Amino acid sequence: MSANPRIPPLLQPYIQSLPQHSLTLITYTLSTTANWLTVRYLVGALSTDAPPDANAVLVSFLRDHDFWKAEARRAGGLDLTQLAKQTRFAFIDGLTHLFLPPPPSPPPENPIAPVPSSHRGSQSAVVLAALSAPTRQPAPPESSPFLPPGASESPRTPVPRQPRPSDRGVFLRQTLPPKFDPKSADTSGIFNIGNPSRNTRRPSELGPDTLLTRFVDTISAALDSLAPGPVTLVLDAPDVLLATALTDPRVMDKDMSLAGVLQGLRKRVHALVVVLPGDIVAAGAETLGAVEAAERAFVVGLAHAAETVLSPWISRDGRYRTDLRE
Repeated sequence: MSANPRIPPLLQPYIQSLPQHSLTLITYTLSTTANWLTVRYLVGALSTDAPPDANAVLVSFLRDHDFWKAEARRAGGLDLTQLAKQTRFAFIDGLTHLFLPPPPSPPPENPIAPVPSSHRGSQSAVVLAALSAPTRQPAPPESSPFLPPGASESPRTPVPRQPRPSDRGVFLRQTLPPKFDPKSADTSGIFNIGNPSRNTRRPSELGPDTLLTRFVDTISAALDSLAPGPVTLVLDAPDVLLATALTDPRVMDKDMSLAGVLQGLRKRVHALVVVLPGDIVAAGAETLGAVEAAERAFVVGLAHAAETVLSPWISRDGRYRTDLRE
C-alpha cells in the first residue's frame, strides 16, 4: 500500500496495515482531542490508496454527522456523502435519538367502537330494515329563475370523485413506513440508535430488548447495507452506554457486558477502533464513584486486549505528541 500524505509517516504502519480482527484503542484527555486521529483511520480505510473494496462504519455518541462530514473533508479530504452513495461508508448517530421515546403511531382514520353483545341483535335488525327499505327516487330538478321562460337546463355530466388522502387505501400507503431491506443501497448512509422509525428491529441473539441490543442491531443493519469487503468499525465514546447502564436498567441486561459486546463485534469486522477518554485511568481509586470505577475497568480491560494503544497529548512546548503502545 502506498503512503498517504494525509497520514503522518510514523503512524502509517499502524493505520494503513491493520491486522485481521484487530482491536485498536485511542485514548484522549480533556486537554487534547482524538478527532484528527479518528479521521486518519477513516482515511486509511476509504482513501484512494486503500483497497477498492474497503468500507468503514463510524459510530459516534458525542458528535453528529455534520461535524464528521466537515472534519473528514477538512482533515482527510474525504467526501462522506459520496462514499455513502457508493455503499462504502455508513454513519450511526448515537447522540440525537439515543434516549428519545419512539414516535407515536398515527391514529386510525375512522375508529369504530365495538358493539356490545347485548345490542348485536338489535343492531342487525336495524341494518336489515335499512337495506330492505325502498329506495327514494330523486326529486325532479326545479327550473332555475335565471333561465328564460320555456328553457330547460341541460343534464349535468357526473364528475367522478377523486380519491382523497383520507381514503383508507391512500391513507395506509402514505403512513406505513417502507420495509427495511439491508441489501438495498442507502444513499444517505445515516442510521440512528433508539429511533425505531428509522431502523427495523430484528430478533437479537443477545437477550432482551435493551438499548445495548438496539446498538448491536443498528450496527448489524449498517454492516449489511455496505458493499462486500473488509470493514473498519470506529466507535467514538461508546462508554456512554456503560455510564447510563448503572442508572437505567433499560440500557443493558444484567447478564450482558459492553466489553463482551465489543469482542463480538470485533470478530465480525476486519478491524475495530475504539476511542475513549483516558483521564479516568490516572484518577485515584479512592476518589472514584460507581460510574467512574466501571469506566476505568472498561478502559483498562480494552487496553489489555488491544494490539495497539494510541494516546495523543500536548507536550510542554505546545506540540501534539502521540504515545504508542503495542
